Amino acid sequence: AEVRLYDRLFLHPDPEADTGDGDFTANLNPASVSVLRDSRIEPAVAQDAAGTRYQFERTGYFCSDAVDSAPDKLVFNRTVSLRDTWAKLAKKAADSGMPEGGAAVEKRPSVNKNASPTKVPKQEPSRTPESFAQVERYTVELGLAKGDAEIIAGNGFLTTLFDDACLDYDSPKAIANWIINDLRGEVKGAEFDGLPLTGATLASLVELVETGTITRTNAKEVFGEMVSSGGDPVQIVREKGLEQLDDAGSLEPLVEKVLAENEAKVAEYRAGRLGLLGMFVGQVMRASGGKANPALVKELVQKKLG
Repeated sequence: AEVRLYDRLFLHPDPEADTGDGDFTANLNPASVSVLRDSRIEPAVAQDAAGTRYQFERTGYFCSDAVDSAPDKLVFNRTVSLRDTWAKLAKKAADSGMPEGGAAVEKRPSVNKNASPTKVPKQEPSRTPESFAQVERYTVELGLAKGDAEIIAGNGFLTTLFDDACLDYDSPKAIANWIINDLRGEVKGAEFDGLPLTGATLASLVELVETGTITRTNAKEVFGEMVSSGGDPVQIVREKGLEQLDDAGSLEPLVEKVLAENEAKVAEYRAGRLGLLGMFVGQVMRASGGKANPALVKELVQKKLG
């Protein structure tokens, strides 16, 4: 396979900095792309559609080239590299005046010197070149809203959680929604690191919802337990008996009971107050413990009301 490794296009965050005459081309990175033309890859990917995304272990995230890649000539572009922990440690040592393997020498003054990069508030997006690349990948390739992409890409735990979940289940928007809205709501300002939640378990929960095995309402209960104690969502659903009810025969008695208890509202609905439909559906959902299929409940209620 041919593998293309991309790096920063410019050598400086501000392309026109330190050039004197403002010619940004002086800061172009000559090593912004390197092509490995004789790489080895798992044969099973040869028949995958162009544009398929992969994680190459210990290397980064890659996408098969939608134009150049073919079963007999595979081409992969690196979209995001893995975080370089060694480079960060080397930079930290240099900034603190620590020579390699030696004691501290001159300490350079720096802004917020005592703040460790890992202690930045977890919801505060970082602005590293890697995070910018991830935002672009999340928005262009995966279709996320830019604000959501920036939040996920700006936090190492969220980035790993999202990427791992997407590798297990291909529904990036739904996965991002659980991270942005539900996970941050559960954590409520605390740090994400150390949570027992994994990409695999999050992917499994999203799949349970999208396949209709569990309702979104009950999925939130399962998610809360996953965040606090970990665990397999399939097992949690089974233990709590939260599987979605999508059998009309089981739901019809609940519908009839709710309508019988609200005869006056039924008469109002039939007289033209169609907005009451939501009330009937909500009561049936509550009567089912949140397990009923909402679409089926609505269909049954409308059928019974005529």
